[in-house]
Amino acid sequence: GDLPIALAGFSFGAYCQTRVAKRLQDAGHPAQRLVLVGTAAGHVEGSRQYDTEAVPHDTIVIHGSADETVPLANVFDWALPLDLPVVVVPGADHFLHQIRDIITRAWRH
Repeated sequence: GDLPIALAGFSFGAYCQTRVAKRLQDAGHPAQRLVLVGTAAGHVEGSRQYDTEAVPHDTIVIHGSADETVPLANVFDWALPLDLPVVVVPGADHFLHQIRDIITRAWRH
């Protein structure tokens, strides 16, 4: 229907949500909000290559500075050409614990 859609994903789920967001956009019903945490992007050692889709500029992208699963550099390489801000949580690994507070502050109007 015409209800607003919010998408969120973590790690591989964030990668998948970029693909869902693209399909919704192409169908003329874009997601109203998008949150991506620990987004799988680029080459992930021992895993695969993630060709993560472009997302709107108001997408919240959160990543830990000490993420060893998906290096922060991979996310920067994906986000930079999109002019997409990345919220970096200093010292956080792949399993961030501050996510709720970051999203709540970002969406408070």
